[in-house]
Amino acid sequence: MDQRKLMNIRDFGIHPDTGEDCTEELNKVINEAMTYESATIELEKGIYHIYPENAVKKGYYITNTATKEENPDVTKTIGLFFHGAKNIVLEGNGALLLYHGEMTTMVFDLCENITIKNLHIDFARPTMSEAMVKEISAEGNELTLAIHPESTYEITDGKLIWYGHSWRKQHTQVQVYTKETDQTWRIGNFFEKAESIEELGENTIKLHFNEKFDATPGLIYQFRNDVRTQVGLFITNSSNIRFESVGFHYMHGLGLTAQYSDTITISKCEFVPRKESNRTNAGFADFSHFVGCTGEIKILDTVYCGSHDDCINVHGFHFNVVDRPSDHQAVVRFMHPQSYGYQAFFPGDTVDFNDKKTLLHVGSRTVTEVKLLNEYDTLLTFDGSSDISDSLENASRYPKLTVENCDFSRCPTRAILVTTRKKVVIKNNIFRGIIMPSVFVNNDANYWYESGRIDDLEITDNRFINCANPVIHIHPDNPSIGNRPIHTNIRICENEFTGSAVIKAKCAGKLTIDGNRAEGEFRLELDNCEEVRIGKTCEW
Repeated sequence: MDQRKLMNIRDFGIHPDTGEDCTEELNKVINEAMTYESATIELEKGIYHIYPENAVKKGYYITNTATKEENPDVTKTIGLFFHGAKNIVLEGNGALLLYHGEMTTMVFDLCENITIKNLHIDFARPTMSEAMVKEISAEGNELTLAIHPESTYEITDGKLIWYGHSWRKQHTQVQVYTKETDQTWRIGNFFEKAESIEELGENTIKLHFNEKFDATPGLIYQFRNDVRTQVGLFITNSSNIRFESVGFHYMHGLGLTAQYSDTITISKCEFVPRKESNRTNAGFADFSHFVGCTGEIKILDTVYCGSHDDCINVHGFHFNVVDRPSDHQAVVRFMHPQSYGYQAFFPGDTVDFNDKKTLLHVGSRTVTEVKLLNEYDTLLTFDGSSDISDSLENASRYPKLTVENCDFSRCPTRAILVTTRKKVVIKNNIFRGIIMPSVFVNNDANYWYESGRIDDLEITDNRFINCANPVIHIHPDNPSIGNRPIHTNIRICENEFTGSAVIKAKCAGKLTIDGNRAEGEFRLELDNCEEVRIGKTCEW
């Protein structure tokens, strides 16, 4: 017999569309739901406002966010806080959670079996700003911009200052969007070149330049500050977290971020601007980012449109060995400054030592003890000698990945960036006008330090429509070529390419390319690949 507790939000005195801050009250309902063996929290359709003043404040070190110098205070301002929660369903019934300020919308910490469904998430004033080119002078040295009504701003001491609830910033990153092709791409910060900025009123400004400015009326510029103070949504040390029919209409900082968690499902979701907002952007950085996860990540029937970085990124980490206190121990260090502070190894994990130049595996050990020495260094004790190499990764913390029946567009970087040794299936998706490789397989121990070899990758039955070349790129960043492949068992089959298509692969083994269809030129560029099987590719 189902003993699930049904909890209607109205019974707790919380009503939609009041305009009042209901942050504290919603968290009280979540806390009560945790007292039951299982519970369903039901919202009513309407708008619920979430403000930072009554939000949960808690420090989290989160991967790929900001350096210590950029953001020394790792405190997150959390809208809805699930800590130690189990067997809870949040049924939105089409409700909108409208956030204010710089916030992390939700956190799931030490949680199990949580489902969020039929809900919309947006910000009243996103930390991204937008403006459309209204006019360009005949000489090309005066640019008139119509500012989006939600993008509040002021001109102070000749500089354009953007502001929202409890924040004021200059924006340093600029991206341009064109409706003609529904594409975005990054450009330089042209505000730095403006000699002066003139306020014309009614959300309209004019920029004056000493040189010709290249622009076309109707283009839309998207602006942001570069520091990722928060994340869109954070999952840590949790399992079986599911999002079903959720609209992620804006997320500040890195997007939906999962760190050392097991089994996450994103089904029938939308990472897109809310139609009523008339905005073109829905994400400050990556839409979804997964690090050190296990189990399976399933992303099904989901739309990704309007990011400022990758739509999906799945990876582990390479660590440098910086000391060996004993024969069975090693001090390992986070190397990229945007990732530090959290526990990345656990007793019982298998560690793979790698040659840093070739990225090839040279030996393994089992972790028996873990001690965090500081924000960057961890002391690991192994079941054998650690004197194997100066670079290692946690081989136990990689997930399976399935991306199926999804739609990717308006992305300035990669739609899918994946490096995981577990089975990967990328099937029956549509990629539209992606500016960089639509599918990118990397592995890098020298810059981003995002680790993971590919052992089983299937890219089948997808449609790539006018995407940049190479459309699919297998490219480990290994300074030296080793004596065997890095990525293996890759099948690129039965895909359809509109426009020309280039597939590039480096240091790949057991690579099969067969049954693809291309409207234009179809070209392969292979570098140090082994056991390659190239079948027939049909031209339209």
